[in-house]
Amino acid sequence: MGFFDTLKDAAGEMAGSQEAHEAFGAVLEKTPLGGMDGLLDQLEQGGLGSAVHAWCAGEDHPAVSPDQIKDALGEDHLQHIASSLGISPDEAAAHLSEHLPQMTAAHADAAADEAVDDEDSADQSPPHDDQAQAAAPETEDSDDDSEPQDDQEAVPAGA
Repeated sequence: MGFFDTLKDAAGEMAGSQEAHEAFGAVLEKTPLGGMDGLLDQLEQGGLGSAVHAWCAGEDHPAVSPDQIKDALGEDHLQHIASSLGISPDEAAAHLSEHLPQMTAAHADAAADEAVDDEDSADQSPPHDDQAQAAAPETEDSDDDSEPQDDQEAVPAGA
């Protein structure tokens, strides 16, 4: 049984579940790709950008073949992933071809949830210095010539 099958079993037969996504992300972090974002970037650079964007939107199609995965990732990256999973590069390409649409959708959902959580925590944080200064009364700027200062005489227009 390959590592992806183990991930599917752990995730309750749902390859796109959060548990499988996290487990696969941990495997990818041990490769030169550095994680799921690195894998998706490499696939985009390798010519599968439209597929990656569709998968991020939650679409299962377009489907990609194991050969397309091999071509997009390159031999070195595929070998690193395969060895991290304890399977052959051909098996890794086949599993990626089958499971990547769901894994990518789960990754995109997790990233979106994380962004919402970050926004929520930023809304609850105390004001920063620049926010406190914005609430302070404005002081006159000496470079502003629009209104005369107390120590300057007003010059009538046209004089």
